[in-house]
Amino acid sequence: MNKLKEAIQALSEQFRKISKIEEEIMEAVAANKLSQVEQGIIREQSAVMKLRGLERIKDQALDECGYEGFSFTQILEKMDVSSRKEFIPIFEELSTEIQIFSRIHEDTGTLLQVKLRHLNNMTTNQINHKA
Repeated sequence: MNKLKEAIQALSEQFRKISKIEEEIMEAVAANKLSQVEQGIIREQSAVMKLRGLERIKDQALDECGYEGFSFTQILEKMDVSSRKEFIPIFEELSTEIQIFSRIHEDTGTLLQVKLRHLNNMTTNQINHKA
């Protein structure tokens, strides 16, 4: 169970890191700092690779505990009261970090789309004025 606990805590921490990188990307997009956007994307790709590794560790720990394929709710239902009290805040923290990441990621994607449309419009206007 310790391996599962450590894996879930590591996942929460990694999602926090990715969220911070995503926020930096969003700030760079807003400031039109393309090189910083590119650097952020590279860092994010590396962080996502680490996240995938942590997911595999979590899946292995779930398998070792006999919870392979179970949702966190199902796992909590199977745990004794003591373990449940220990794992509820850990699962909730991971869920919160995933929600934060999802919101920031969505906001960043929206901002990128707006910036790309703006650039496209500027390019189209320049082409039309030259013709």
